[in-house]
This record gives sequence, C-alpha cells and structure tokens, in this order.
Amino acid sequence: MSLEVRQSLPAALQQPLQQLIDLLTPLPSLDALVLYGGVLRGRYQAHSDVNLLLLLKDCSAPALQQLESPLTSARRSIRLAPMILESGELARVADVFPVKMLDIQRHHRLLWGQADLQSLRIEPEHIRLHLEQGLRNMQLRLRTCLAGQAHDGLALRRHLLGLARPLAIHFQELMLLLGLNCPSDTTLGIYQAAAGHWQLDPVPLQQLGNLRQEAALEFDPVRMAADLLCLLQTVVDLADRWEVNS
Repeated sequence: MSLEVRQSLPAALQQPLQQLIDLLTPLPSLDALVLYGGVLRGRYQAHSDVNLLLLLKDCSAPALQQLESPLTSARRSIRLAPMILESGELARVADVFPVKMLDIQRHHRLLWGQADLQSLRIEPEHIRLHLEQGLRNMQLRLRTCLAGQAHDGLALRRHLLGLARPLAIHFQELMLLLGLNCPSDTTLGIYQAAAGHWQLDPVPLQQLGNLRQEAALEFDPVRMAADLLCLLQTVVDLADRWEVNS
C-alpha cells in the first residue's frame, strides 16, 4: 500500500490493513486487494465493517485455505468483511450483482496489485431488474409483517428500522439509473431527493430516516408501515415501467 493511500484511510485502519497486505501478498494466488464500501465515504466508525475485495487467480480449496490465517488475524483488530472472487469472473458476477459491483466501481481504493474495475461493463437493464426485485422483496416482506405483526409494535419497529438504509440505497440507485440528481449520500438526504423527484409523501420517509438516528423515536409503526407500502408501490411501478435504452 502506497504512503498516499495509507494516509488517506482512517488512522485506526492503517496499520491493520498494512499488516494484512504484508501477510497476503506472498500468496501466489493473489492478484489484487481492493478496499470499498462506507470507509471510503467518510462513514467509518469503530463498529463499521471494512469491505475488502480479494481477487485471486483461482478460488480452489487450497488457495482459499491459505487465506484463513491472514484473514483471521485481521478480524481480531477490525471488522473485516472480505469478498473473494476470481479475477476472471468479475464480468459474470457483475451480471447478477450489478448494484454491488457498480458501487465498488464508483468507490474503491486499490491497496495492492492490479484490478481494472473501471472498464467493467455493468448493464443498465441488469441494474433495473435488480432494483425492482429488491423493492418488490421489501414490499412483500412489509405486507407479511403488517399482516402478521401489526399487534406487535416492537417487532414492527424492528422491521422498519432494518428497512431504512436498504430502502435508501435502492432509491439512490434508481435515481441514478433514471438520470435524476441525488446530491446526498445520507439516508435522510436520499429520502428528500426521492420525495421531490417522485412526489412521495415526505413525512413517513422523514420519520423512517430519523428512526435510524433515534431508536426511541415516538411514532405509530402501523401507520408508518401503511404509508411506506403506498410509497413502495409508486417506486416499484417506476422501476417496472422504465425501459432501458441501450
């Protein structure tokens, strides 16, 4: 890891990541180490995951077993969340995980080796289908939760809290796909942009965003769930109707 890259990282990660690089780079199967995720967006905290893409020449069992000791050592000091891929399968993985690979392409830092992520082609239609599937899954789970747990306010609150950030990420990616401006990366900022673009009721989105910051926030979870179902239907329809012009 270059001095410039090292100094750009949070201080708490600089030494653990350098130690991990020193342990991994002698392995003959390793092609590249790529840092991605929230740590590069200035959102790193002590409890944050550290997302690391490991590109290998092959993912055979012997090659993977050689990673065990270095990765175990790293987990003792940081919340390492590794993703292990063969270098040759990047394009195929991008077909089925388009949003994740697009995020890595936009926000990554090469720690070691060679990885040509910028030339990776991620099909807009794959992104659209992934987003529609994710939004429909949220819609279906929320329907089930409201049908079976409306009487259990605590369970419904937990479900809504777990929905808050994934919903924002899907909104953000859909806005970017549609060519709409989304100037903020925060949950509340994304919700505000989405409400403006799609004429969504901002009140339940504001409450949902605030819930992430204040777990004891007072609100009616049944009402919020009902309002969010309406919002989800609007956005699902947008994702469903939009045709990719390639």
